[in-house]
Amino acid sequence: QYPTLVTLCRLLNKRHGTIHTDSRSKVATALLYLNESWPDTSDGCFRFLNRIDDVDDLAAPEIKPLYGNFVVFKRADNSFHGHLPYEGERRVIQVAWLTSEDEKLRKTQRGKFSRLFKKLFGSLDKKFGAGRDKNAAHKD
Repeated sequence: QYPTLVTLCRLLNKRHGTIHTDSRSKVATALLYLNESWPDTSDGCFRFLNRIDDVDDLAAPEIKPLYGNFVVFKRADNSFHGHLPYEGERRVIQVAWLTSEDEKLRKTQRGKFSRLFKKLFGSLDKKFGAGRDKNAAHKD
């Protein structure tokens, strides 16, 4: 019934993980983590949050991105999530169920542009993202 979009992520910079809810084009999201080990830190660990402006206001225990850990959630206006800034390898498979094939096409095209942009300007993205506040948020 709902088209699926599968994405793979291997590397993060500190810009990633800002507090957000998924876009209205997503119905639900599943994340499967593939990291054999993780530093003894909360950095980069998935968090369900009560508010969009406080990454420490946890709605549930945080989830380390360790091999086999699996997170599934339905998108809602208050399904806030994110993680503390982390830079380095963080392997995850994301499956998103979308509202329509048009949204899948839009996200796929945007992903191609984003990969090209990162290839050309990745060092700038890394530089500007490094100073983000841990409570940074974005709205779709």
